[in-house]
Amino acid sequence: ALIASAASIVGLGSDVGGSIRLPAFFNGIFGHAPSSLRIPNDGQHPNAEGTAVSMLRTGPMTRYAADLWPLLQVMLSSEWESTTTLRTAVPPADLDLRGLVVLTLDLDQCVLGNGLVSPVAPAIRAAIGRAQEALVRRGARTRTLKVPDIHLAAELWSAELGDAAQPSFKQRMGSVAGNGQAANAVLEFLRFLVGWSEHTLPAILLGLVEDIPKTYMPAYTLDLLGR
Repeated sequence: ALIASAASIVGLGSDVGGSIRLPAFFNGIFGHAPSSLRIPNDGQHPNAEGTAVSMLRTGPMTRYAADLWPLLQVMLSSEWESTTTLRTAVPPADLDLRGLVVLTLDLDQCVLGNGLVSPVAPAIRAAIGRAQEALVRRGARTRTLKVPDIHLAAELWSAELGDAAQPSFKQRMGSVAGNGQAANAVLEFLRFLVGWSEHTLPAILLGLVEDIPKTYMPAYTLDLLGR
């Protein structure tokens, strides 16, 4: 909101499940969540560990799309380029998109048909269509992708993150108190209601839901993870 109202020139965000992309969408600004480790995640707390590193991205947030590239240039990791076979990033205007295949999701698949999920709004469909047309004019090809069980995306993300998170988020919450024990998220929620908790509401809610996939539907989440 600060960026959208011009109270801040640019911003930085971290994204493991949409924390750059969704706020940018909701506030009418531009956010870019690059490939994992394209920009270093150093200095964040808590930082990702183990396989969760592949799910965490750090990226820029700007009021205008043209500002993403110069800010990205400042943030890019030279170490990432030296350890991969991907080419050095080039300015967007110089990219050769011929031969590039851009996959778009079949938006009708995102509706469950049970009234709990609204259809994708016409304005959003139109915006995606304009983006496709712009890419085609630059030489790219687009293809609509049908993903089986796409309506399970949230469950899959939750299961993958829960499987990757070591230590757990509640253990990280407990480290704030300095007792080395995992926090009791239910107790912290009750404490929050009367202003006694040291944690924010989003942190407490994450602590409440992080065990749901493993505790209440272990066979289901193992199936989602393909194990």
